[in-house]
Amino acid sequence: MGSASGVSSGAQPGFCEGYMRRGLRRVANSSIKNDMSPEKEAAMSDRVYKKVEIVGTSKKGFDDAVNNAIETAAKTIRNVDWFEVVETTGHVVDGKVAHFQVTVKIGFRVEED
Repeated sequence: MGSASGVSSGAQPGFCEGYMRRGLRRVANSSIKNDMSPEKEAAMSDRVYKKVEIVGTSKKGFDDAVNNAIETAAKTIRNVDWFEVVETTGHVVDGKVAHFQVTVKIGFRVEED
């Protein structure tokens, strides 16, 4: 449950279906299917990634909060390749949603020397 300053909604059915990690997609029965070809999987296995966790906010909605987080992070982090929505929360003022908040893990490729 949420705290006095926010409401935790957790994962919502159908929420951010387009924001699945690269190579994965949601299918009709809500299972996750790997769409990566063997060539893509082999190429990815030879790379090193780092993850950082950030929180994006928006007055408009969860999708805008995700976009704000990714676009802002991509200005200072190179090689951003994927992200994962970890948590959705919101801030309530006078009984109305004032801000939508999304915690996102961002994965980026570590550059080799």
